[in-house]
Amino acid sequence: MGKTTLLLRLSYEIEHDHQLRNWLIPIVLKEEAYYGIRDLFKLWETVAQELEVKDRTFSGLTRQMREIQARCLRSQEDALFDAMSYERTCFEILIHALENRSKKILLFIDNLGEMLRNFSDQENLR
Repeated sequence: MGKTTLLLRLSYEIEHDHQLRNWLIPIVLKEEAYYGIRDLFKLWETVAQELEVKDRTFSGLTRQMREIQARCLRSQEDALFDAMSYERTCFEILIHALENRSKKILLFIDNLGEMLRNFSDQENLR
């Protein structure tokens, strides 16, 4: 009881603390925000979208990911999407963007266990 409120409160405290907000970006994913997250790459896309909303300097991250996804789909003869390769690329794009801005993210995920059940064993290990 009160998990979402606690996560939001922690997020607000970080955003209102001058020292923390200089380098730390809290991202809160409530249950309804991740119902569509069935693959690990979708989590990274969602985090990128949230970053773009919170900080304009991250603008273009999701576009960059979608362009790579489109290239992956076009380049494969049998039109099978290599989700594992795309997931790694999305993660690298995200990490690179954060490192370039000397930022870190703190993910607050309401009911993380439910989301993890959507992922494959391999995705959960990653």
